[in-house]
Amino acid sequence: MKQNIFFGINAVIFDFDGTIADTFKLHEDAFLKALSPYPVKFNYGDYLGMSTQDAIALIFSNNKHSLSNDELKQLVSLKRKYANQSYTTALQPLPDALDFIRLLYSEKLLLFIASSGSKMNITAGIDALGIRDYLTDIITSDDVNKAKPDPEIFQVLLDKYRIDPSQALVIEDALSGISASRAAGINVISVNPGLATEKDISPPVRCMTYRMLINEFIENAGKEKNSHRNSHL
Repeated sequence: MKQNIFFGINAVIFDFDGTIADTFKLHEDAFLKALSPYPVKFNYGDYLGMSTQDAIALIFSNNKHSLSNDELKQLVSLKRKYANQSYTTALQPLPDALDFIRLLYSEKLLLFIASSGSKMNITAGIDALGIRDYLTDIITSDDVNKAKPDPEIFQVLLDKYRIDPSQALVIEDALSGISASRAAGINVISVNPGLATEKDISPPVRCMTYRMLINEFIENAGKEKNSHRNSHL
């Protein structure tokens, strides 16, 4: 029998970039623009899920190019500014993502954002998509000391709302977020089909589209209602 991934779940925790919104190109362009004066080469896809600060520091390290703390802070601010401009003008949700969020909200589940992005950009994106009212809380890199793959961002949220990890579900798109959620003891679903064959994920992560998630939620919600009704006959 196929496991019901929503059984016993009362809180769903979403990443934002690449999970709710299709921001890959927006961030890639912002990184390229901010780092254009420097002799560094990088593939943005190699830094998915990392905080801007960690990504820029690693890009410079991988290029064996030194970077002072002041330069790092300036580049982080510049990259975030470029990304923020795009968030308010060109942001698009992933297919069916908003329908899934509305469905969960209508069924009284607690919904959260836990993102390695900045508070400035994530809140701008949430407002651009019109989903702020569905969310119980928003946790970003500004609220923690360590970004994903460290589990701190999830542990902060679980502790703050006294949520048992077994009663939560994480929706992610990046290996760093999957690793962080598992380290926090939370089951995770990937909405990035490219991770279906990712060799570094052990055990393998279940990859689903939002339409698949919607269908599974509705199907199992109906089964639970029927089971509850039959138990009272």
